[in-house]
Amino acid sequence: MFLREFERAFRDHNVSIQDHWLSNLEICFESCDNNLHYDWFCRYVKKPVVELKRKVTWDDAKALLQEKFDLASQTTPQTWMKLLLNFKQRPDQSLADALHHFRLFSVGAKTLHNKVSRYYYGYNY
Repeated sequence: MFLREFERAFRDHNVSIQDHWLSNLEICFESCDNNLHYDWFCRYVKKPVVELKRKVTWDDAKALLQEKFDLASQTTPQTWMKLLLNFKQRPDQSLADALHHFRLFSVGAKTLHNKVSRYYYGYNY
């Protein structure tokens, strides 16, 4: 979601993301509440470009960000299935948020592609 919004901001303002991604991405990490994320950014994204003078494109940086922060790409369908089967709505969680997480777990578990879960959930196609 963040990456789409980040890219969208560049497109909406007719600015080349290839030329200006680093400074704008740094602003996003600086405003983050988690200093560990900012430290990670400085070490693995900014340092190679600024100090080591490596040519890092937006696509390279985007791949690093996805590898680090995109949980869906790091989690196996079995892990997602475990999350799905153990899913409970928290008392302080809104219904919309709970449904969002349930759907996320379902997609990650690939329930529509799994014969056992299709039988369990009643999908008959």
